[in-house]
Amino acid sequence: MLGINVAYLYQVEGQVLRADFTLQRVSDDTAYLYYSFLSDDLLFMRKQNSNKLRASVEFRYGLMASIEDREFLDTGRVRLENIVQRGERIIGKFPVFVGNLPKGNDNGILSIHAKDINRNFSMVSFVKIQNIHEGQAQNWRAYRKDRIFLSNFARVEDTLKFAHRYYKSGRFQVDYFRGPYGLALPPFSMREPSERGAMMPDSSFVIEPMQEVVFNKTGVYHIRRSGETRPFGKTIYVMDGNYPLVTQKDELVGPMRYITTKKEYGQLIATDDIDEIKRAVDRFWLERTGSVEKARNLISAYYGRVEKSNLLFSSYKEGWKTDRGLIFTIFGPPNVVTPTEDGERWVYGEENAHLSYIFNFVRIENPFSDNDYELIRDENYRYGWGLAIEAWRLGKVYNVKDIKREQDERDQEIRLRQQPYFWY
Repeated sequence: MLGINVAYLYQVEGQVLRADFTLQRVSDDTAYLYYSFLSDDLLFMRKQNSNKLRASVEFRYGLMASIEDREFLDTGRVRLENIVQRGERIIGKFPVFVGNLPKGNDNGILSIHAKDINRNFSMVSFVKIQNIHEGQAQNWRAYRKDRIFLSNFARVEDTLKFAHRYYKSGRFQVDYFRGPYGLALPPFSMREPSERGAMMPDSSFVIEPMQEVVFNKTGVYHIRRSGETRPFGKTIYVMDGNYPLVTQKDELVGPMRYITTKKEYGQLIATDDIDEIKRAVDRFWLERTGSVEKARNLISAYYGRVEKSNLLFSSYKEGWKTDRGLIFTIFGPPNVVTPTEDGERWVYGEENAHLSYIFNFVRIENPFSDNDYELIRDENYRYGWGLAIEAWRLGKVYNVKDIKREQDERDQEIRLRQQPYFWY
């Protein structure tokens, strides 16, 4: 699996089938893999001797000791035949055997190929397997209205209940972290992120197994066994509005910090009037495009990336505030993404060109999330970052095509300089 390019997982548009997967352990050797996808993503066709439109999906999975392993420890296949419902989210589960993984090793990976049978198109996803401690999140269960709750994200006023496959008695401790946490620093910054290090809860309370918990304020809630000194547990992120979507006026300002000056941003947040904030944001974009239609397209592109970042990169803070969310929002989807045991490598443009942009992210051990990655920052990013920010501020959506154009221009300039000089 070494060197596989999974950039398609990060594309904003053009995905044919995107399935979401959640793993939950039911024993030391077995786990349930829950799947979720939209039936409208599938191609429906008429079978022979039938007038009804049907679709089919196949899941092929392989168990690996790590993302860089070339051998499967176990494999399996599941098919969903004769899907007829349109416009629905299809949710189900099937068992997978994980007993071949080394004990006490947290590098185990389940690779899943989800295939639309009629379209003959498949996409691969990866699910990390937690295998260090019984308190890890995949051993916990969350329920809403007595139905299993698979998401890590809840909304204010949601009510959930919690159970653990081992901890049948005793109490659970809920630690609450209010936040908010800071946004990512520019890729050339050498400053340390302010929230790195031990995070202390703002408050804590105790619940019984399967006791209803009403989440009445935003923040991070970490549920663990009462008295457990290690940080293992289940984390729920409680957000306002329609997160991960950006649908409220006051959610528009925060992501603009990446492309505004300190003075401009101060003016945007100078008022608490939500309508005035929206007007100020609209003025910012309109001044850079000169027309309402162009401004609308620019806003759609920018906040589309913000929302995609929330979907892909959320950890203990909103996805757009993370290092990967920062790069994704400004530069767009990379054209090469290579996962490694320790992180991810993103490439924009042609890798060996003079102006290629390569970003390396290291996975951080975080008790709240397996999705916490930190960019290896470098002063050399300053020039490329400046080009990207300038493009946005001139009313242009910056993406890989711009990077390739810059590469071509730079390569042409270098070739001209290297032409031999003849005196005759």
